Amino acid sequence: VYLEWGDLRGTEADFEYYQHQASMFEDFYYMVSDGKLDINIHYVKKWFEVGPTYVDYKMSQAQDGGSYHSKDIMQKNGDAFIAASDAGTDFSGMDAIIFAIPRAKEVFETGPHAFGHNKQNGLRTQEGTIYDWISAGTWFIDNPGQPSWVFYVHEFGHSLGLIDFRGSNDDMREKYLNNPMGGYEIMDNQGGPTRTMTAWARWVQGWLNDSQVLCVDSTEITTNYYKINRLNKVGGATKAVVIKTSSTKAIVIESRRWDSKFDVPVVNSKDGVVIYTVDSTKGHSEGPLRLVSPRDITRYLSEPNTYPDWRTLDAIFYEGNFITIDGVTIKVEELSASGDIVSVSR
Repeated sequence: VYLEWGDLRGTEADFEYYQHQASMFEDFYYMVSDGKLDINIHYVKKWFEVGPTYVDYKMSQAQDGGSYHSKDIMQKNGDAFIAASDAGTDFSGMDAIIFAIPRAKEVFETGPHAFGHNKQNGLRTQEGTIYDWISAGTWFIDNPGQPSWVFYVHEFGHSLGLIDFRGSNDDMREKYLNNPMGGYEIMDNQGGPTRTMTAWARWVQGWLNDSQVLCVDSTEITTNYYKINRLNKVGGATKAVVIKTSSTKAIVIESRRWDSKFDVPVVNSKDGVVIYTVDSTKGHSEGPLRLVSPRDITRYLSEPNTYPDWRTLDAIFYEGNFITIDGVTIKVEELSASGDIVSVSR
């Protein structure tokens, strides 16, 4: 839904920008869901005028939603957006709304977002109430490393029931404490160089079939070899090996390649194997997934266009790299376009 104000008009360039962001949003979820989630964007090519001045609708990051502290301004603005667009838009059958705003001035610092699971800030349209809605703000519009579609993807992930995989520790002097998956999981940090979701998140979400995830009990391992296929390729055989180490914990192995469509250009290769631990006793903002590294995970690599700074976790396993976790040794034997080979032994 395209919104404008008397003193801030939408342009054709704005329209084309948001069409591209919506297309990337669609394509990303088709990819990470292995073709199971097919998002369809509907729009009216018309700018709806909300009011005489955008200044009356400005929102800071602290007001952009996700908390009861922002519910009043979220509801006020959301009601105004619907009042402006309802008569000219058919919301029948719509599950969520993306509001697009002109880019020339800052209206939203980061961007308002509301989730259906908490039933807060519902938008009452003529066709029914819609609880999931979002609008990208200046931080994403003006940031080439974090375009609006990554914001849509992360926040809509919460609408789908996905959690924040980052921790609740706000001490960013030690990035790994707060972002144990870093930029290797978009539901941890959407500002990293790689934009994807882990095999674990996809499997739990039902997007990877059980036949695509090879499950192994650590007590039954001798020396085994497994072939895993590139995570971001839609379809195909084994996408991950999950090694159960206890009733609540596991190790996950998956194959990654830099993705020219979704990822930020990088100076350090992201082509290899990623390994992380899972602690299923931890949930939202508790860091349930934690990357491991064949080197020092806290000796950060420098990557441009990343948030909140240049630091990226050194987590890629290349050929010959290995690690031992809970008595299980995992080694990358071969990286290949036809599938990566890893050995697992005790």
